Amino acid sequence: MISAKQKPQPQTDTLCVGLFSKMEAALKISEGIRHLHSTVLGLQDACVVNTQQLQKGVKAQYTWEINSFDKLDYFENSSDRHSIIQNIIETTQFGKTLQNRNRLQCVAEELLTNAFYHAYKSSQGQEKYLRQNPAQLTQPEAIGIGFKENKEGLHLVVEDHGGSLMFANLASCFSRCYAPKGQRELIEQKGSGAGLGLFMIFENVTHLHMRVSPNQRTLISCWLSNMSSFDPDNFSFNFFEESSK
Repeated sequence: MISAKQKPQPQTDTLCVGLFSKMEAALKISEGIRHLHSTVLGLQDACVVNTQQLQKGVKAQYTWEINSFDKLDYFENSSDRHSIIQNIIETTQFGKTLQNRNRLQCVAEELLTNAFYHAYKSSQGQEKYLRQNPAQLTQPEAIGIGFKENKEGLHLVVEDHGGSLMFANLASCFSRCYAPKGQRELIEQKGSGAGLGLFMIFENVTHLHMRVSPNQRTLISCWLSNMSSFDPDNFSFNFFEESSK
């Protein structure tokens, strides 16, 4: 029997479709929703159809995913992330607009920092690389990044081979970041594990697609809409945990 204070947890394949604010969406994610689409088209939305296919194990790629996942560039030193971001800014039309550039810098910095410093664990389960120092990864640990744009926006992909991002940690982060004022933890203290980086990524992207193979790989794919194409009613979040092979 479930007590009055307990909420039934959604099944991991629950698909939530409707119209939400980012705050409403984050609260649903914090409660266990792994697949959420805010769209005026409902179940007819092409991205919703893609999610349903992926849930059934059908190979599919979201309509906004214009970059190929198997054509990434790999980097082993965390100090390279600043030049990586600058290269994206300088070689894209997207990066020429101030608002777009600021969002891109925020998202890319957080994705790369998380990958370099939080993807890999020691044999004791502690983070292998500390943020106080540059991280020099081994070749098998290299972080992959890829991007491609069209007139609607920019698709960004970051991959690590740690596979340590767990949905429970993500949900806890969203719960803290969107908690009512007075209950909110000090998310400004990034060292406290409050997950401010993931919070910022979610706020700045239109679509966020995460695939995790535990202890093997984490792939984060996101879409940043060009400000001229930005629609606050249209966004999605999808978290897939793939079985280890």
